[in-house]
Order: sequence, then structure tokens, then C-alpha cells
Amino acid sequence: MSAPRKPGAVGPRGEAPPAWEVIGRELLQDCRVFRVARATVLSPHTRSSHPFFTIDADAWVNVVATTARGELVMVRQWRHGAGKVTLEIP
Repeated sequence: MSAPRKPGAVGPRGEAPPAWEVIGRELLQDCRVFRVARATVLSPHTRSSHPFFTIDADAWVNVVATTARGELVMVRQWRHGAGKVTLEIP
């Protein structure tokens, strides 16, 4: 019997590891800029179910504003996660 492969490892013939089957998905929280969900998935090796949590967000970009003199435009803004005012791009 061969040793089990580590997750994500490529097999001896270059094949990808087997996919986990999603059997359920539940939106736990919609936070406007991202969503938190719980997926219930089946292991391809044991067929037992496991919960996994994901953070899903839409694609976005940051734009860096400068003045005509090449100065960077910044704003001071309260950030709940940091619990303080931070200096950042608008």
C-alpha cells in the first residue's frame, strides 16, 4: 500500500488531487463589501462531511489620487476593525 498524498500534491502521473464535493452552502452574513458563508463538503478520500467557511467579495480596485504638484491625497477615517482613525487613500 502506498503512502497517502499530502493535500494539493501532484500524483506520480501528474494528475491533480480529487475535488471535494460541495453538498450544501449557507450564507451566514452579508456585510455589504463581503459575504461570509459556510460550505459543507465531502472529502474525496473518506466521504465524510466537513464545514468550511469562506469570505466572498466582489472584485474592486483602489485608485490613488494625486494633486497637480504630485502630492498624494489621503483621508483620515474611522476604522471599526482597528478601533481608531487611520490615514488612508480615499
